[in-house]
Amino acid sequence: MTDEQTVLTARELTEALQTLTAELQKANQYSRQSRRMIWVTIVSLLLDVALTIALSFVAVQAKNASHAAETARSSSTALCAAGNPARREQREIWLYFLHLVGHPKTQSAAHSVALLRAHIYADFAPRNCAALGNRK
Repeated sequence: MTDEQTVLTARELTEALQTLTAELQKANQYSRQSRRMIWVTIVSLLLDVALTIALSFVAVQAKNASHAAETARSSSTALCAAGNPARREQREIWLYFLHLVGHPKTQSAAHSVALLRAHIYADFAPRNCAALGNRK
């Protein structure tokens, strides 16, 4: 083998090693990117699971709150309905007292009795319990 052939072979081997080195660098870079993407995927999956669990808890709490609101509405409607007979009885008692007093003697007293009668009818009027639960 001559010196020229040796030099040519050395150059070819050098070029081959440089090409191999470049390919290895590309492979290393690709593997780093792949590992990064795997970690990003794992973190994304963990966040997805955590958010799903949190959303499940929120959904259960919303259902419980809705049930509590419905129970409160039913209770307030029942209390309102139970209060109507009591209001009627109070109105009847006050009107009976006004009847016992008799007719007022003066115009001023008649006006006061009329105001009191209007106040009694307004304060002890039956409530619309069905509309109580439908307020928005």
